[in-house]
Amino acid sequence: MCSTACSPATTAPSNDDAPGDWETFDVASMQSERRGRGVQFITVLDDRLFRMGLLHLPRGMETGLTVHRLNTVYRVVEGSARVVGDTLDVQVEAGDAVFVRGDVEHVIRDVTEDLDLLVIHRIAQLSPADPPLLAFSGDEMVEGADEEESVFNPLLSSTTLGMGMYLVPKGIAADQLMIHPTAEIKVVGLGTSRFDIGSGGLRVDPGSIAFIPSGVQHQFRRVADPLEVLVVWER
Repeated sequence: MCSTACSPATTAPSNDDAPGDWETFDVASMQSERRGRGVQFITVLDDRLFRMGLLHLPRGMETGLTVHRLNTVYRVVEGSARVVGDTLDVQVEAGDAVFVRGDVEHVIRDVTEDLDLLVIHRIAQLSPADPPLLAFSGDEMVEGADEEESVFNPLLSSTTLGMGMYLVPKGIAADQLMIHPTAEIKVVGLGTSRFDIGSGGLRVDPGSIAFIPSGVQHQFRRVADPLEVLVVWER
């Protein structure tokens, strides 16, 4: 899936019986890779369902008018800016997320602090039934967090992708074992735990990202700090 430009990734060993290979990334390695290559944007995942990368905009820069042709989720990693389209003009900062329908012209401007955006494209046919632009604040996405039980906050259900926030309290020894019929990307915003994926896994911290194909079991365990996990899945 990845070229040598994707060195931060860890990939599961494949076999004929596996549903598909999972991959993990971390934002710090992506940032380092981008700086080392001296580019504004780096692609780390190029799958038949999703494409994902990191966009950097220095203070004072803007994107110019942009149309992706694919439904897109922006997740603000660092910095502050405005996302402007015909139906939305919103200030965003670290922890916020924005959905942009693929045929919608928009611009990212008024970058008051150096901006790093995680960019997730869903590779699928567009539908005019989807909302053009939606923004979600970090506080909005974590509403309803519980100190005893895991909570899932659904945020978006478009024709091509869904998005929600999964909240796991501190002290959970083993969260529910999950197997989904669709592929998904999980982005850890806060928290620390063990994350089992298939027959492997890893420790996750803020900035850890996992691409999990359909049919691959996964589970958070030994949750040392409350988890806030943005989930984007295919529909």
